[in-house]
Amino acid sequence: MTAQEYQSAGYRVSLQVTQAEIDRAEADAVAAYIVPLCGTYDATDADQKAAVMQLAFIILSRRHAVATRSGGKTKLTPSQSENADPTQADLEQADRLLRKVQTVDGLPSALADDVARVYFRNVFVSL
Repeated sequence: MTAQEYQSAGYRVSLQVTQAEIDRAEADAVAAYIVPLCGTYDATDADQKAAVMQLAFIILSRRHAVATRSGGKTKLTPSQSENADPTQADLEQADRLLRKVQTVDGLPSALADDVARVYFRNVFVSL
């Protein structure tokens, strides 16, 4: 899919995102989430395509945040920008879409390789 398709679907994706970055994010989403939960990826299935788009958007957001107010410098962390990191609603929507397309028995959080950090398996909290 292209950046224009993501914008048409309502995602905050810049047209300056390269097609290679989008393809890599989609491939990571399919390999880490769709294949473990569904067995195979069917690009013609609208639900699987929606899940891949949501996950790819989250992956793109986490990989690269850019400041564009003046100069367009690359930010060091997504937390430096208010709209750079995916919201909790984005993560919840990804979980809903994954549960909708799931055909393998088990918890999605246990089956998927959580590269987009949807299920917070790789986030450790210490006091």
